Amino acid sequence: MTHTRTPWGLDQNATGTQWMITVDGYDDEGSHHRGVISTLAITNEHSEANAAFIVRACNAHDDLVVALKSIIENTRKYSDQWEIAKSAIDALASRGGIK
Repeated sequence: MTHTRTPWGLDQNATGTQWMITVDGYDDEGSHHRGVISTLAITNEHSEANAAFIVRACNAHDDLVVALKSIIENTRKYSDQWEIAKSAIDALASRGGIK
């Protein structure tokens, strides 16, 4: 199972009652996709910040995993701190970030 390709965006619905996590882009085959991935009800003063946090986290995820894998590999090769890197690997693996 794969998730909807990033980048994701954030819009408010026409009635102002929900934040919409959206996508507007192309897949590997060149097909255009535009739509709503999910909605979050506006329930309090934190709703916009929470929705924006989800979008930022999802958009940053792949780059962060690549960066961490690079750090792990360099630590494995060039450092005596392998146990620290190993704990990062275990943490990512337990959350599905490294297979």
